[in-house]
Amino acid sequence: MLVSHEHKIICLAVPKTGSTSLHHALARQLGIRFAMKNGSPALYHLTAEDAARIMGPFKFRSYFSFAFIRNPYDRMVSLYHDFRDQRGAIRSATLAEFLKDEFLARWQADIHFRPQSFFLCNQQGVMVAKLYRYEDGLSAAMEEVSERTKTTPNAPGHARKSNRGDWRDYFTDPALCTIVEEAYAQDFDLLGYPRHVPGNGT
Repeated sequence: MLVSHEHKIICLAVPKTGSTSLHHALARQLGIRFAMKNGSPALYHLTAEDAARIMGPFKFRSYFSFAFIRNPYDRMVSLYHDFRDQRGAIRSATLAEFLKDEFLARWQADIHFRPQSFFLCNQQGVMVAKLYRYEDGLSAAMEEVSERTKTTPNAPGHARKSNRGDWRDYFTDPALCTIVEEAYAQDFDLLGYPRHVPGNGT
């Protein structure tokens, strides 16, 4: 999570939605130092509910809070390649093997693999003032922050980029779709992403 008390901005870091690239660009744009003191994923990926508890609900609501969301299938592909190719923590040779053999048994509770709704909601619903879609690019958020803070937009880079294909190519087996759909059912319903039917182009 990135917070600027001077500009009253809160940018939540939902894992694998471009948050690392966005935070570094925002830090440069707003002239603030952005660094994790101990590298704790739990601190970097604080939820909206955590932030409201720490800041106080009134102060939290007085800030412009926002986050990026991503198609759950595409996000799963990105998570798999990140933790297999870059971090070396996943052993499965294919996404299909990972979903069937490792995900439910070991990874589903890991903070990076938690549903996006886990970071954005409390029992009453979405706590974040604005949600941007990863598919639309990061520039819209940068421009809105620029307007609110009277700063010059800073073009974000692409941290943790993986070498991978289109997410639809990974989900030709309906059984794999079902695993993702059941794990992230609330994300599909809350964020408006359609369930994928292999072969129909959606």
